[in-house]
Amino acid sequence: MMPFADDVLRPTDSSYAELPEELAEYSPLFDGCIGAIDGTLIEVSVPERFQADFTNRHGWRSQNVICVCNFKMMFTYVGVGTEGSAHDMRVYRQKALMDRRFPRPPKGRYYLADSGYSCQDGIMPPHPGMRYHVKEFKKKAPQNIHELFNQHHSRLRNVIERCFGAAKSKWPMLDRVPHYPLLKQSEPILAGFALWNFVHALEGPRHPLRRRLRGGLSGLRQLASMALGPDASTEEVREWITLGLGLLGNNYWNDQDFDE
Repeated sequence: MMPFADDVLRPTDSSYAELPEELAEYSPLFDGCIGAIDGTLIEVSVPERFQADFTNRHGWRSQNVICVCNFKMMFTYVGVGTEGSAHDMRVYRQKALMDRRFPRPPKGRYYLADSGYSCQDGIMPPHPGMRYHVKEFKKKAPQNIHELFNQHHSRLRNVIERCFGAAKSKWPMLDRVPHYPLLKQSEPILAGFALWNFVHALEGPRHPLRRRLRGGLSGLRQLASMALGPDASTEEVREWITLGLGLLGNNYWNDQDFDE
């Protein structure tokens, strides 16, 4: 994995000493919540002999990429490489067990998940058998405590859907990976999510991640190479970096607090 992405795609505070301020209006119902978890399908090209494994339930070939995000819309984990036919729960078990980078919630903390996940330590899905999605409550308010829980759960868990939508809109390789050999196709996916965190952190006031981005320009160079593909010319990479700097804004690079 790219060192830059490894540094960017992780929690800024693994102890979760402070609960997210976004949960204040829902207290005490979700006081132990530290974020949301879900999978997203990202289109890839694979050799014919692997196409059945990578064909998802919609009929096209993809990876099923599992992600964790916090309520600041920052990805704290991205697990890549799993074929698109895999169920979200299988991907979760695989990554939670085998990937040392997976941020396991400490005791008393948990991630919100959709009904594709089972209820267990660290994972809180909605109450089964009840209305869930916010739009389902537009015409009729919650009728019991379980539906009220699901309504609040849905509002909070939506943060990861917004993260996916925003990141894919900004970085096209998160919709469809450039043509790479099978073993290399995870790299541009990591690059895209790392870029999202990179830009999003710099847009926020004094985000802790800013202090870990002293190598920002070299990081952009590395990510540009991943995003454009192995055949990109030096000039193409240079233009891509220039575009990245334009997105970030020169004030970020001249900020006297950047290297504190």
